Amino acid sequence: MKCRSKNVICYLITIGSLFILNGCGNPDKLKNGEITDRPRDAAEATYNINSNKSESDRWAINDIGSIDLTSMDLTHENLTDKTNLFKYFQFDTKTTWPSKLPDGLDPNKLLELGKDPGLNIRELHKKGITGKGVGIAIIDQALLVDHDEYKEQLAIYHSYSKNKHQMASMHGPGVASLAVGKNIGVAPEAKLYYISDDYAMWGKNANPADNLHGYEYLAKDIDRIVELNKSLDTNEKIRVVSISLGYVGNSDEIEQFKLSVQRAKDQGIEILFLGDDNPMNQYIGMGRTLYGNPNVVEDLRPAYMTYKLYNGRFDTGRLLVPMDQRTVASSIGTSDYLYTPIGGGSWIVPYVAGLYALACQVDSQITFKEFTSIARETGKITSVTDENGTYEFGTIIDPIALINKLQSRQ
Repeated sequence: MKCRSKNVICYLITIGSLFILNGCGNPDKLKNGEITDRPRDAAEATYNINSNKSESDRWAINDIGSIDLTSMDLTHENLTDKTNLFKYFQFDTKTTWPSKLPDGLDPNKLLELGKDPGLNIRELHKKGITGKGVGIAIIDQALLVDHDEYKEQLAIYHSYSKNKHQMASMHGPGVASLAVGKNIGVAPEAKLYYISDDYAMWGKNANPADNLHGYEYLAKDIDRIVELNKSLDTNEKIRVVSISLGYVGNSDEIEQFKLSVQRAKDQGIEILFLGDDNPMNQYIGMGRTLYGNPNVVEDLRPAYMTYKLYNGRFDTGRLLVPMDQRTVASSIGTSDYLYTPIGGGSWIVPYVAGLYALACQVDSQITFKEFTSIARETGKITSVTDENGTYEFGTIIDPIALINKLQSRQ
């Protein structure tokens, strides 16, 4: 979803997002090992919202491009006339299906395929390249702290919110699990330092309806991370911060944000975000065929949003990483999962942060600029054939070749 304001542009996945936003920036310093809050799960709210949809709304493709069936009881539904809509279904592990499913729909298979980070990253995990000894920080929305995917990796959860025990967002568990999830994540043994800051996400009124973001609060959060990092042991150091927000244009607040980004970079911490003047400009998300193998190049395709953005063609100058058809940790329960058919830039930032953590494990001196250069050098350039013909797809990152290149230099 693309949200615009005068100076800001953000790419977010907001389907089914549920928030209670009474936050404010807090001057307290971050302390290693602290958990300042445990947001409650969103199970009841998700069920109530989707169960009360009208018949027409239930099967309508929303603005994002998906049909939200999360936590819905579909046991008495007839899906035989929905075969052309399967690819848009978003659902979770609390969605209940009819006993007889039509040919072509296998929710369990979609869910399991979506858990795979793809690009043969699990082969690196088998070799011990897991992000161990590297720290990833995330600044985002309220997290379901005890989710099985990342609770063991979580080193800090600091919530800058007056509303204790607020409801977990869909977004927070999603980005955390994509970065460090033990089954889903790119870097499953990296340490996770998580800041939930409503004002940073939604501006001074902490209100998503304002379509603003609090870049002065983001700047403070980055400065707090830099300060924390000075006290961390070598095998806990934060090397990258994932922020699934971005901007265009300029303002005093954005200038403050830029200065904090540079201070972090001077201390060896890369800040990844979306929009202008940032290293994520060289990355873009991709999808795959409905039941395609996320590790097989031939099954990969342009993502839904970027496909529309480029009118059936693709920006071949950017590096491609998985974005569509991902399964992420869900806010509805600590062992629940959400399948998202349509992704957005919010999903690629933690993915690239995880990839960078793997590179930092192998080469502790690598910079993100060098990482991107090697990713481009070792990537796979391929073409795709679809209803529009055959055309160059772009450069898909090859994590195994990238890591092998780094290891060969040691």
